[in-house]
Order: sequence, then C-alpha cells, then structure tokens
Amino acid sequence: MIVPVAWRHRLLLALSVTCCLGLSQKIANAGPIGPSIRPVTSNNIYECRTGRAFEIIQGHSNVHHTSGAFSLICLNPDNTARWVINSGISCEEEACPQARTREFFGVWDNRSATVQRTQVPSAVSGMDCRWETHPGERSRTGWSCQRVVTHDAMTITTTSQTERMYISNFLDRFSDLSQDMIYHSSIVPVNQTQENQLRTHRSTCYGSANFCR
Repeated sequence: MIVPVAWRHRLLLALSVTCCLGLSQKIANAGPIGPSIRPVTSNNIYECRTGRAFEIIQGHSNVHHTSGAFSLICLNPDNTARWVINSGISCEEEACPQARTREFFGVWDNRSATVQRTQVPSAVSGMDCRWETHPGERSRTGWSCQRVVTHDAMTITTTSQTERMYISNFLDRFSDLSQDMIYHSSIVPVNQTQENQLRTHRSTCYGSANFCR
C-alpha cells in the first residue's frame, strides 16, 4: 500500500509527539525517537511479581524511513530479568502499510493513558536473562537469555499509573539502572537457534529487498 505523502508527514510528526519530542518539532529534525520509558504495573503476556516491569519505545524517523523498537522487561531485584519481550518495525519510504504503522505506534493517541495497546506483527520473548556488555561490540550488548520464544502477530496491553518519561527523568527515579540497559534493551543470541529465532521474529521490515536485507 502506498502511503500518501501528506499522511507520511503527519506520521513523522505523530511519532515525534509520542516520544516526547514536542509538537513544534519539524519533520526534517525528527531524527531519533525516544527512548521513552514508563513503569508498568500489569500486562497481558506474562506475570511480573517483582514490581519492576518497564516498557521502552525508541526508534528513528525521517522522510526516507521509519523504524521503531518496543521492549517490555521484568527485572528481578538484582537486575537480572525474569523475562524480556522485543518487537520492532522498519518501513522504507512509501512501503509501510498505514494500518500496521498506526497499530505499532498506537500510543501516540494518548501517551498519558493508563492502559495502552501496542499491536506488533511479530515478537520474541527471552526467559531468565542476564545483562551483558561487551565494550567495542555493541551488537553483543544486551540481554542474554536461557530460552527464547517466538510470537506471531499479537496485541501487547500494558497498564501504568505513570506517564512516559525521558530517559534522564527515568534514571533519576531508578538510579540503579544504567543508560545502556535502556538504549540496548534487545535480546542477544547465545547460540545459532536463538539467532535464527531473533532474525525471523524480532523485527518486521516493509520495503525493498535492499532495504530489508
């Protein structure tokens, strides 16, 4: 489906609004989206009894493409993770289905809503995860999990009493977490099976073969 130019411009502006970049921001300056974070009290996928569940949305947008990443993480008191959910979307110019993009970034309708729903075309979950960092190897920085589960299209519903926050405000409140944990909240594979699962289900791409390679 070809998305009209006028709608794409509204989409880019809406994405900027969603992730706290402000209504006055120009499309040409859209650049990075977020990250915006909020503590989550409940969700419809997995139970989190630790009281430390967080939802993260981040991405990048310009007139040529739009990309976004969604993460939902349940942390243990020692900052290991009981589970991590990742999903993403990448859309080349004029290749993004309008409905799918609105579903994935549906939070722009009311970013302060108590209940929010994110419709993802696919996703992966990691179970029993540990944060690992490898200086100089950003692709290996993230959550190393004992088990990975794949999901087809689904709706992720989260509940929170807190509006989405800038990363600085979030880290002021949760000082035991690191900035890297937010920016690099993806699952990293520990074996070939997990690598295959992540490659096919973590992110959905719409566009040319060259763009989506």
